[in-house]
Amino acid sequence: MLKSKTFVKRTKKGNVVKVVKEHYLRDDIGTGVGTVLQAGAECYVIPDTNVILHQITVMENPVITNVIVLQTVLDEVKNQNASIYNRLRALVGMQNKHFYVFSNEHHKETYVERIASESPNDRNDRAIRVAALWYMRKLSESKPVLLLTNDRANMEKAKFEEINVKTIQQYVRNDMKQHPQLLEFLNNSDELEEDAEVNKSQRKTKGVLFQEHKSEAEIRRGLLSKTYITGKLIVNRNNINEATITPDHGDKILIKGFENINRAINGDIVAVELLPRDQWTTPSTRIAQEQSVSSSSKDDHEVGDKIPTGRVVGITKKNWRMYCGSLDESTNDPKDGLVMRVLFSPVDRSIPKIRISTRQCLSLMNKRITVSIDEWKSDSKFPDGHYMSTLGDIYNTDVESRVILLEHDIPHYTFSENILNCLPQEDWKATVPAPNRVDLRDEYVMSVDPPGCTDIDDALHCKPLPNGNYQIGVHIADVTHFVHEGSPLDDEAAKRGTTVYLVDRRIEMLPKLLTNNLCSLVSDVDRYAFSVIWEVDQDAQIIDVRFCKSVIRSRHSLTYEQAQNIIDDTNRDDLPAQALRNLLKFSKLIKNRRREAGSLSLASPQVKFDIDRESMNPTDVEMYQMRETNSLVEEYMLLANVSVAKKILHEFPTLACLRGHPRPAPEKFDQLLKTLSTVDVQLDTTSSKALNDSLNAIDHSADEYVDTLVRILVTRCMEQAIYLVSGDHEPDAYVHYGLAAPLYTHFTSPIRRYADVIVHRLLACSLGLYPLSKRLTDRELARTIVDGLNKRNRMAQYSERASVELYTNTFFANRLVECEDAYVVRVRSNGLILFVPRYGFEHNVKILEESCQYDDAGEYMVLRDTIKIKTFQRVGVKIFVNRGKNYRRRLVMQVVEPDIMFAMDTKDLTANMLMSGTDDDKRKEDVTDVTGDVTLFEKSSDAASEPKNKKKKRTK
Repeated sequence: MLKSKTFVKRTKKGNVVKVVKEHYLRDDIGTGVGTVLQAGAECYVIPDTNVILHQITVMENPVITNVIVLQTVLDEVKNQNASIYNRLRALVGMQNKHFYVFSNEHHKETYVERIASESPNDRNDRAIRVAALWYMRKLSESKPVLLLTNDRANMEKAKFEEINVKTIQQYVRNDMKQHPQLLEFLNNSDELEEDAEVNKSQRKTKGVLFQEHKSEAEIRRGLLSKTYITGKLIVNRNNINEATITPDHGDKILIKGFENINRAINGDIVAVELLPRDQWTTPSTRIAQEQSVSSSSKDDHEVGDKIPTGRVVGITKKNWRMYCGSLDESTNDPKDGLVMRVLFSPVDRSIPKIRISTRQCLSLMNKRITVSIDEWKSDSKFPDGHYMSTLGDIYNTDVESRVILLEHDIPHYTFSENILNCLPQEDWKATVPAPNRVDLRDEYVMSVDPPGCTDIDDALHCKPLPNGNYQIGVHIADVTHFVHEGSPLDDEAAKRGTTVYLVDRRIEMLPKLLTNNLCSLVSDVDRYAFSVIWEVDQDAQIIDVRFCKSVIRSRHSLTYEQAQNIIDDTNRDDLPAQALRNLLKFSKLIKNRRREAGSLSLASPQVKFDIDRESMNPTDVEMYQMRETNSLVEEYMLLANVSVAKKILHEFPTLACLRGHPRPAPEKFDQLLKTLSTVDVQLDTTSSKALNDSLNAIDHSADEYVDTLVRILVTRCMEQAIYLVSGDHEPDAYVHYGLAAPLYTHFTSPIRRYADVIVHRLLACSLGLYPLSKRLTDRELARTIVDGLNKRNRMAQYSERASVELYTNTFFANRLVECEDAYVVRVRSNGLILFVPRYGFEHNVKILEESCQYDDAGEYMVLRDTIKIKTFQRVGVKIFVNRGKNYRRRLVMQVVEPDIMFAMDTKDLTANMLMSGTDDDKRKEDVTDVTGDVTLFEKSSDAASEPKNKKKKRTK
């Protein structure tokens, strides 16, 4: 049976379109009993949408099995909470859980049409009841079916229709009483009350701390009348009592004070009401250190122009998730066996403490645990939540690395059997000759990578041609030969999006059989590749370019250092030496042209750690050394990406997957230009070329590291580079501002980036080697995928930074650096923000000097009437680690030259890590493919060296 579903939607360009979709109904969809659901199960459970949304932790417990997940519920969860949807899909994929997805929306006997007077929510509740009743009739009385709902109206209607129905609390306490541990995981915020007014009256007697949130209808009316403004709430990590929203149209709005933030959590979509102009204020210039409900803006040192200021009146979409952290260290007399109400302190300092009930308080002390928020009442200082799981001991680097992965939503579970079944045998060998492949095994191909690299996804060759020109080839691992479109392996790679490089581990996008073996372009083995081959003249001008699938046999797997040594060895004139020298020569010409076009040269300080493989603790940390060979490889990766972008956009003007980097808004530079004016540095930001020229003109004769520092600060003004589908944007959006490239994409790292996999398929289609599939032409699907890739890419970079922060704190935990050079990046009214070049991190330091005089216009402070501290000043700092409150290891810096009185308390001041770098770090391109985060950069071969004439460091 065929039906049609009609709805309207708004496109990214703002147009409203009517969409009609065919909806097929079938009568051959089974109950799942005996296939997925166990035939001998005592009961089959059907949870409604809110049970899944609020009780997913209970559902994940191993004792909860044989659950029927209705398509109605699955679709609603997907629309409301992507994180919980992914967890639910994971449960469906676990064979031992026996979660069966029943397509009730496509079954003739369970599909229901929406009645004219019925809301979408009421229609879905009715569809859930119809499906539950169908199951009861199909399975008769021999197989009990139980509907779980905490919705009062839904329960009453289910009882009237004689459906077996219970609340989740009734089910856990009665039907599952043999598993008392489930009580620990219950979210009781939505438990039905005998009297619906009980909670409200209790709140009146307790006293309200926050204003009640407006209803959905009130918010909708307020948005229409422009009384309210909506946007994503971003909490200041340095001051939890301050947040901002940036509306789609309009200026940023400041929200100050815990009461005005009004129970909104970082990342929530909120409705905000502007305060009267006489109550507008400025962002704090002080370094705040502790969460306090009573904090107000009165204590702030207000300088500068006041900006629009508002208060949160409602939350339209919650961003609540699972949080990692520990029980508050100040918990009094912790015990096991008794229900105790205790505070949980999240590791994410933008999240408030959460109150939970637990029977295992003593056992959970000194542990990293996970907790979910259930609700935040207007009479409570803290949100209420529930315990989810225990991760392990605090300070254990393995446990803390898991915390980083969970906090940044990085998929790090092992690949399922279903995915591994997509792989070829371990003894797979390349077939030669191979259909539609060019045999390039006679070319002298080499790879150049960091030491210890196992996932080699690129290699190069260069040779002279009889006509006096040169042939240069970039050969990229042909991942799509193994990752078939639409397969479980392909779906998992799309979900993971990218390989994540932490200091101590690598979270693969693909199984290691591919990344470390069959796809890796190791030496002396035949490998399938996708090749870009140019003919260039003596000036590195491109005469011709061709693309082909190929078979190569790499002659050498070199490190950057080995390749550099070959180039520098004047006694060598063999084939590899000639090829590398020519590659270097041409790369410099290509790079110079890129610079002339306006490509930015930005700095990116990076550190790498030496790890003790037994204890997994860092034994040394040092700056990542850049060589000419780093730049050599980088240039050819950039060139290949540009060439492929041109090809796929020409062939598929609306389907190409591109990498765009928007031009930064002029106001992004305002603070930097103000700061630079205090040290007589002028920047021209009218174009990328003008900006780069003015950067090159900086006089750094007094201190050469100032040049690098300015380039770091410029990076912070950049917008975020993103993946995009060409048909969704105007051509202006294709431009990569940082690279001064009209077109750019990612092609050169398909082992570790899914965007490159998409681009490989499009390029193969353009050459007639691959069919243009429905998945590639589905713009809506492509849009969903690239949005997911942008999120995954951003989270991967945040997690890499957090990993460096973890290992830096671990490294300094047992060390004292008595005097190290640092530079003043910013002067605040009560402290300094310092950058330490040697270790690549930035740190907030609070001043205790009572005689501090702060000059915002000049960005300096005067202490004791004689000591002046200004931006870009070099100071000497002592570095060590103290254990702060709630188990936070606090990296401490004291300015020792000049001698100043700095904060030495137990409150948190956490370093911001600038960049991760490990021996496995694989970034070879996109030096200016900027992320937009204030302290994240990609590798740059232009990063200046450490400052000269530095004082001798004294480390204990």
